[in-house]
Amino acid sequence: MKVTFKDIESLPDDTIIYHSLGSLWWTHDYNDLEKASKSAIKHNIKWIGEKLKEEIDTELRTKLLETLGRLKKQFRTEKPVDPEGNMLQQIEKTNFVEHAKKSKAHFGKNELEALMAVHHQNCNGIIYRSWEIVNRKIDKNE
Repeated sequence: MKVTFKDIESLPDDTIIYHSLGSLWWTHDYNDLEKASKSAIKHNIKWIGEKLKEEIDTELRTKLLETLGRLKKQFRTEKPVDPEGNMLQQIEKTNFVEHAKKSKAHFGKNELEALMAVHHQNCNGIIYRSWEIVNRKIDKNE
């Protein structure tokens, strides 16, 4: 793993942890948020581009083109999101670490290793929604 729980523990106390409200994804690095935000916008732009290739009515085509224009403008100013576009919750590092240690069984049999597997810099672009799947992947790779 690129980022370990000890790495997170050793961060300054005023570090903010950003956690997705729609998946298990999280990070401590603000630079990851910009990447995630751009990734989500690119995904939506690509989806609209594919839809525009289909036969669709004029009203829908107009709405999609308007949305596409807005997304392109927002590409540099969009609020940070996870790679799928889900909103983020901000948590102080000390609270995050304390809660993770108290609740490590919540993450499944691999406990804190599972938590670290879904960190942006460790998950290889895979967005997980189930601790069971994360733990199976860890067990399979051991």
